[in-house]
Amino acid sequence: MGRVQYFEDMPMDFARRYDGTNYDYIANPANQYDAVGAMSFSFRVPVLLSADGLLPIISFSHNGSPSGVYGKKMFLCVRRRSAGYGNTNNYFDWTYSANGTSSTAKSSNLVLAANTWYHVAVCSDGSIYINGTLATYIYWATAFTSGWFSGITGTNHDLSFGAILTNTGAFGNGGRVDLDDYIYFNDNLTSGEVAEIYGTGTRPPDPASFTSTLQAKIVTYRNWENTLAPVIGSGTLTPIGSPSYIAFP
Repeated sequence: MGRVQYFEDMPMDFARRYDGTNYDYIANPANQYDAVGAMSFSFRVPVLLSADGLLPIISFSHNGSPSGVYGKKMFLCVRRRSAGYGNTNNYFDWTYSANGTSSTAKSSNLVLAANTWYHVAVCSDGSIYINGTLATYIYWATAFTSGWFSGITGTNHDLSFGAILTNTGAFGNGGRVDLDDYIYFNDNLTSGEVAEIYGTGTRPPDPASFTSTLQAKIVTYRNWENTLAPVIGSGTLTPIGSPSYIAFP
């Protein structure tokens, strides 16, 4: 396929680091009205939460007129919620609020460790895969079952990395997290396709090695190799507060 770039001669030594005050974003991404889709990425938390709270990884939000208390958004994060989980561990969490006044959520029951890279794939059918394996879920709110970008209604949206933006498009929450190799797909992923992306656990993924069926689902691939432009697709990110690049591993 002509749009898939081969990576043999490209350096693959960097990831993006957010420190809790900075982030990258794109306004009105091309896929903002998708009803189905999937995201694949690798993340690491240098320091786990020692009190209840969350560390944002990726957020998709409506940035129009305010909606409810929270604003209409879905976001992926690391969360500690002792009352909801019944313990003080950190977990990967997917929270979804289509109306801005109440949230549904689901979390993988894998206890996260500091300074450890995890590969995650989330699909609009509600599936979460961690390191190539379909997650077993725990819940701290009404159970999220399925949903995607089109459920976050409105005509203006932000896709942000390293932060959750408010319903006016301003900085809301941030957290220290490292992020790499973000791929957006225009369809749900099968377990076999997730295994294909995850491979042996080594990074980065190589879309040129994917099957043609999986390649055809790719809309955007961002590897943050000293650039905010995607390797595949369009839409250069805007940095706020100067996030940094870090060497990998």
